[in-house]
Amino acid sequence: MSEEEKKRFFADFESFLQKDIAIKKILMELAQAKDNLTGTYQMQRYVNLLRKTANSLEETFKNMIPLLKGIPSNLMEDFIKKFFAQIQIDIANCDCTAPGIQELFTTRFSEQKESFLNAVNQNCIACYTWFDLRSITKECTSINELLHFYHSYIINNLNYDEVFPLNTEQNQVFLFGTPNEMTTQLLENFPSAIDSGFVYILSCSNDLAFMIIRDYGHATSIKISKTPDGLVFDYFIPKVINPDKVRKLPGFSTLNLNNRLGWATGNFRGTISDLFEFIEKIPTDQDIERQI
Repeated sequence: MSEEEKKRFFADFESFLQKDIAIKKILMELAQAKDNLTGTYQMQRYVNLLRKTANSLEETFKNMIPLLKGIPSNLMEDFIKKFFAQIQIDIANCDCTAPGIQELFTTRFSEQKESFLNAVNQNCIACYTWFDLRSITKECTSINELLHFYHSYIINNLNYDEVFPLNTEQNQVFLFGTPNEMTTQLLENFPSAIDSGFVYILSCSNDLAFMIIRDYGHATSIKISKTPDGLVFDYFIPKVINPDKVRKLPGFSTLNLNNRLGWATGNFRGTISDLFEFIEKIPTDQDIERQI
């Protein structure tokens, strides 16, 4: 990849992160508006809003296809076209009643089924990929699920060394992108007690960074968001080596052991010191013997 291609991809990636946030905000606003509908006229206007929103988001998802490196663009374009066409059919068939609107919004806009999450987590695992697009598209029925797939695939299958400018390396902790106060603290204060293979810190903006920590939960990925109330950490553990230890992690929310690796997610607020303490608690291969 040439330097010009790297710059273009990095700009597109940063644009994706902003679109990711914007789409989530749109879905949240639609959910709030849905809960305040009174009367037939408002319900009809809301269904029309869903139609316009779906039409707009179809173009957004099409424009982001080039970021899905390794997936034939013609396959994704065909899927996106059929996916949104079916949404428009379901919108046209909505009976504009409160139950009808609720079912439409849930199934086509907001839902995240367990079967879909399993398909994504089996195919978009940090640092390693056993990819089967058909299994994912078969399960994907809502816009929220489609966004989750894009996010998981893009974040977990980036070749950081080729795409993002390496800024600094310190004791096998690699900082990519333009450093800022938050990512510099992560790099300079990363504890030597965390005996991981490699740690990748991707500096996306002053308010957003991603980390991948090898050998802890196989390759745990963490999104770090700076908010007015402090730092928020969203984590994904792609290999649940010791379920009992995982259940005790800060902010633990989901544990699934139905696939060959198992996976877990969670979310918590805290400081960078809290983040380091959290990482030290993630099970490693040595914890297999202590499974309960």
